[in-house]
Amino acid sequence: MSIITKLRNRVEKRIAYVLFRTFLLQDKKLVLFESYNGEDNSYSCNPKALYERMQIAPEYEEYRFVWSVQNPQKFAFLKEKPRTSVVKKGSYGYLKACARASFLFTNTGLPSYIWPGRRQKLVYLWHGKPLKCIGCGIKGAGDGKRSKAKIDRDYKSSGRRLSFLLSPAPAFSDVMGDAYALSDKKRQRALLLCGYPRNDFLFCYTKEDVARVKAKLSIPEGKKVILYAPTWRPYHWLGGNHFKHTGGLDYGLLQKELGEGFVLLNRLHHMEGGSVCYDDYPGFLYDVTNYPEVNDLYIISDLMISDYSGTIFDYANLRRPMVLYMYDREQYIEHANGLNFPLETLPGRIVERQEELAGAVLEELESFTYDGKYRKFNETFNCLEGPDSAGKLLLAVIGEGDKKS
Repeated sequence: MSIITKLRNRVEKRIAYVLFRTFLLQDKKLVLFESYNGEDNSYSCNPKALYERMQIAPEYEEYRFVWSVQNPQKFAFLKEKPRTSVVKKGSYGYLKACARASFLFTNTGLPSYIWPGRRQKLVYLWHGKPLKCIGCGIKGAGDGKRSKAKIDRDYKSSGRRLSFLLSPAPAFSDVMGDAYALSDKKRQRALLLCGYPRNDFLFCYTKEDVARVKAKLSIPEGKKVILYAPTWRPYHWLGGNHFKHTGGLDYGLLQKELGEGFVLLNRLHHMEGGSVCYDDYPGFLYDVTNYPEVNDLYIISDLMISDYSGTIFDYANLRRPMVLYMYDREQYIEHANGLNFPLETLPGRIVERQEELAGAVLEELESFTYDGKYRKFNETFNCLEGPDSAGKLLLAVIGEGDKKS
């Protein structure tokens, strides 16, 4: 599709949206949800947690819900849920829903042609606590697919449109405000301090949940489960939203050194998926890159190997051991647009050489303690997490349903 065609489509959608917003009545009890741009595995993250909380809460029993997705056929199951419909992103049905909804929740942002009216609330929930600099706060020339100038334009536009921006702890408030170039005045009214709704599950899961997930993934009983969840690297862009997984982990060597009593869940970033041959490591390496619920993977894991990923913050809620495998530490810090917090603040042992990785994993499993450093990390970055962040966020944004309508 040419640039001219893309611009024409965007202008047409903008005009249609403005007309719908002008002439259609706003529905005080209509809520739109969109997660990860409506992609195939996008029924997840904070929008899903809020939606499911509203489904069971009596104070929201008269509210209706719309999910924005790119392929409605793959989300037919949502139509079976109470008071729920599905629209194709970018369609006229989507534009109408965006124009009529009183509340719009997204974890990545809405298209630039959607500019909510004065009585609508557009809530940016984000999708991971940012260890890396994001948005207007990045330090480098771009993120591998967009220039710094393009990133700044996109995030500033989103910052002007949003009504609320989730900050999951006071330590993140400046990071989030800077990312969207919010003025001091807008930060005061728009920054919403609340734990991540998607992490509520980490405080209330059961042994039955653990057994269910292990059975679903066919993990043999008695095996130690290691989760490998690295972030993406901006070094090798393949086009679109796809990057090549450069791979700093020798799966065969790790399998040999850990032994038969272990399985490794390989959770690559979705933009780097499809670049590992899992058939080479039967019984050891599991492909969970596209598994829809990362929380399921957290609760069945005895230890997580990560690097510079926001998964560190989420997993820390479980107070379990972590090993941070930073084989490209110098390169990453130099070329990945900067970090918001020093690596020394992170819990878990930092390992830079593959030869040290298996030993570190075994030692952490044997002698891990929830020490003062780990505790301080949670007090700083996870202080607002708990079993009902979803309810608290909904109360702040919507209020108590009918009582506020």
